[in-house]
Parts: sequence; C-alpha cells; structure tokens
Amino acid sequence: MAISTGQSSRVNLEILDTQGEVTEILEPGGTLLSRNGPEFQQVCAGAFQTLADKKIVGISGSLPPGVPTEACAALVTSAQSANCLAFVDPVAALSKALAAVPDLVKIKSGEAEFVTQVAIRDPISAALASRKLLDLGANSAVAALGDRGLVGVRKHDRLAIHAWTPLCAQNLPWAAVIRLLLD
Repeated sequence: MAISTGQSSRVNLEILDTQGEVTEILEPGGTLLSRNGPEFQQVCAGAFQTLADKKIVGISGSLPPGVPTEACAALVTSAQSANCLAFVDPVAALSKALAAVPDLVKIKSGEAEFVTQVAIRDPISAALASRKLLDLGANSAVAALGDRGLVGVRKHDRLAIHAWTPLCAQNLPWAAVIRLLLD
C-alpha cells in the first residue's frame, strides 16, 4: 500500500555475480513530512488488522529522514495488537523497538556489537549478544554471522541454536534463510 509523500521512491538493487558474491546499490530515501507519519501508521494498522491472526510483520531497514525514532516501536505495538508477530531487522532506533518487546530481533554482528557491547567473533559470542538483546526486550533474538550462519535464542530457553546452511554463504536475505530454517 503506497502513501504519497511527494518524494521520489527509493531504489535498492542486489546484484549476484556468478561466484555468488552480492553487490548492493542502496539509494537514500526521501524525507518524510510530519503529516505523512500518522497516515503511514494508520495504513499499517489497517493492513495488520486485515492480515491478523499470527501473520508475521517484518519491520526492516533504516528510517527515512523525518521519521521519528519511535516509529519502529509504534509499528511493533500495532502489529502485536492485531495478533501478528513482529519481526524487527533494524538499522536505527533499536532501543526504542526493543522497548516495544518485538517477537524477534535479527541483527548483524556489527550492529549487535554496538548495541550489546559484546565483540562477536564466533557462535558463542553471538549467543551472548543475542541473550543481551533478550534482556533489552526481545522475545527472541538472532545474530547474523554472515557466511557463518545465524545464532538464535528465545527467552526462557537454556540453549542457543547455531544454524548454517550453504545458503548462508550465498548472502541470501535473512528472511529467506530464517524461513528455510523454520521449514
């Protein structure tokens, strides 16, 4: 569902070469005006209600200029009020999103190091960082180790899971890898 902002749309490209290496070309997003925020939240809330009953809402990427840092947390709350699971793959405003208690937070190792102050070098340190994300509010957390897979943990579970498939080495989008791991 599109919302007119008067700004050009952002284009992101992922180019996969014959060796499986990915090159990303990411354009900056346009600045959103303060009047667009409430309309965006209302459209999302309506969509969540339409798709309710344990659908997954993925909230991913950076916040466009002009979007308040509370926007990600508001989307988490809105999704969960419609009985949807809220999965967050943030680039910005993670602390606010964690305060809204998302069902899953997936984070790259560099981002996890910044937020948790844990140097991620291997699956064990990734599990420690994931557990810190749980302490900060997430119900489950996944730390991405690039071509070395994912390390995930759920609240109240003693053990973390280190998942790796050959697909991880191909730099597939995290949602595709998690979907394959859950099947």
